[in-house]
Amino acid sequence: MTALRTLGLVLSMTALAAIGVGGCSSDSGDDEGDDCDSFDIEGGYEERYSCETDGVCTETDVTFYIDIRPDPNDTNPADGTDYTFCETSGLGPLCIEDPPGTFKFSGSGTICGDTFTWTAISPGNFTESGTWTFADDGDTFMKESTYVSIGGPGGGNCVGSGRRGGGAAPPPPIDCVPAE
Repeated sequence: MTALRTLGLVLSMTALAAIGVGGCSSDSGDDEGDDCDSFDIEGGYEERYSCETDGVCTETDVTFYIDIRPDPNDTNPADGTDYTFCETSGLGPLCIEDPPGTFKFSGSGTICGDTFTWTAISPGNFTESGTWTFADDGDTFMKESTYVSIGGPGGGNCVGSGRRGGGAAPPPPIDCVPAE
């Protein structure tokens, strides 16, 4: 996926925001006036993931660090709590900028219940969207996502696991054959 991620043109986070992030749904099927119960997922997480493109493994058991913070622009917490996140070089709150002034990988999403639904971008490389399904304690999650290369063909699916504070379990198996 590294080669696929290096394709393309730059999309802004504003364009991703215009696409929208999924909200909450209730058991009644009517979102009007329903509150979405969830928990606080703020903090530094270690994620381990694997990805495939057309059945070929493109990345296997890669370790990645992210910092998740409440979105200060969340105007409707009843529909789920909005968060932003970015890639960090470890379990600290400093986002990696590459080039300076541009986050290497960042995104936003909404948590409702145990599911965080998100979109993200690595400018000039790829966009990604997916879900992190958290355990009841909010400290661990399972990831499922889809990525699309910017400015060229390519994309695929990723699975992973994450843990607040580090020590993420290996990602679940992904159905692919090793790249040659």
